[in-house]
Amino acid sequence: MARSSRINDFSRAERYELEATRTAASINKHLYNTDTEMYNISSTRKVGFQQEMHSWMLIKNIAPANLRKPLMEKFKSLHKGTHNKSPLSFSKDTPNIPPVISPIMSAFHVVAAVSTENFTEAEHVLRRVWAPMCDTSSPHFTGTTWEFLLPDGTPFEDQFCSYAQLFSVGPTFILSKYVLGVEPTTAGYKSFSVNPRFPISGVNWAQGRVPTPSGQPIIVRWQRFDKAWRLTCSAPAGLKGLVLVPKDIGESCESISVNGLELDPKIRQVEVGAAYGTEVDIVVRLSSSKGCV
Repeated sequence: MARSSRINDFSRAERYELEATRTAASINKHLYNTDTEMYNISSTRKVGFQQEMHSWMLIKNIAPANLRKPLMEKFKSLHKGTHNKSPLSFSKDTPNIPPVISPIMSAFHVVAAVSTENFTEAEHVLRRVWAPMCDTSSPHFTGTTWEFLLPDGTPFEDQFCSYAQLFSVGPTFILSKYVLGVEPTTAGYKSFSVNPRFPISGVNWAQGRVPTPSGQPIIVRWQRFDKAWRLTCSAPAGLKGLVLVPKDIGESCESISVNGLELDPKIRQVEVGAAYGTEVDIVVRLSSSKGCV
């Protein structure tokens, strides 16, 4: 933020970055437990696995590269003891913590799994945690998202549990950012990326309109076919975008075209608002039937 054109305070930005680096180093030095191969909850609480904290260790790249995938495996300990293997916010062996399922923390769990390309875990959490809230036959159905759930999948009916918790709508930003793939890379979407990188079983298309300060939306649609993948994107004039072909699609790419023009099949990125104009139509033909999931 300090580096933004609005603030333009590079000296402050450098100081913040130095402080962040020191903080990350201190976390790894004082909280990572080589015996349990995970982070302690605090300097005094060394038993149990905490969902949100470990999610942030992965999302913010505080955990060293060699620990990322082993830590992701530790999240499986949270699936024990719930009605449909939804993750608890703390592992069952954590002392003095009531067992609850937190949609808020689970959203960060999904993002952490996507960041380590553990899409099976990401999909598992996404489907299991929010399933009871989407069950229209449930006597607890509200059409909104709940703050906490008990291990049996019912709302955590306590003095502070909301049946309409704004912070529990994690799938909204997860599906927009990682499945549809649209996110800003500079303020006001002056530049943006379209990077669909969370494949979900049975989901073979996505489409959406993303509002921008220009008053006009970025419109994206992609679809998987048996032996092809197609994405269309239109953006307001003055905005610059970059479309990235999904990794699994790129691995089977036989040919690629943009607005009907055949390109080098090794190309995996296409600019929007540049050589191809503000509307692009990308078609990737595949060498094998890996399009549909």
